[in-house]
Amino acid sequence: MRRVPRIAPILECVEGGVESVIEALRFSQEDESARAFLQKYDSVPPADLEYLSVDEIRVASGADPKRLLTLALDWLVKISLMKANIQLSSALPGITEAMVKSALTDKGTRDRRLFFQITGILPTAHPGGFVAVAPTTRARRTEAQPETRPAESSKVLNQPWLRTLPSKLG
Repeated sequence: MRRVPRIAPILECVEGGVESVIEALRFSQEDESARAFLQKYDSVPPADLEYLSVDEIRVASGADPKRLLTLALDWLVKISLMKANIQLSSALPGITEAMVKSALTDKGTRDRRLFFQITGILPTAHPGGFVAVAPTTRARRTEAQPETRPAESSKVLNQPWLRTLPSKLG
């Protein structure tokens, strides 16, 4: 095992350990590296798994270590987002009910404002929706492209209905 890139020390930081990584890799079986590694891993008798490292199984499978780590990371992130979306979706009816009850009280100013923002009656700084990973790429502005600027905020905020609506909520 000398001069072989080791992935086991990297995987030790994963909550749930190597088993969580193996389960994440099972979602990416269309990839040849993952398929080769999982076939070799699954062929090892359970009694022998405690004596073999992930690195030894990976070397025996011929799978690329960098590719396995990339696939594991991708699927751990996707699974985490799926779990978060399931938790959010299942809690949404109860939270909505509590928010509406609070909004109907005299002290429910913040909940009324939030309700109006969620329904689109009031503008919000962030779009609604489920948890998602924002893209990190941006288009580069070239010399030929003019710089675009947002509308002047004074023109937008000078509309009487927009200035008075939030204060009427309180």
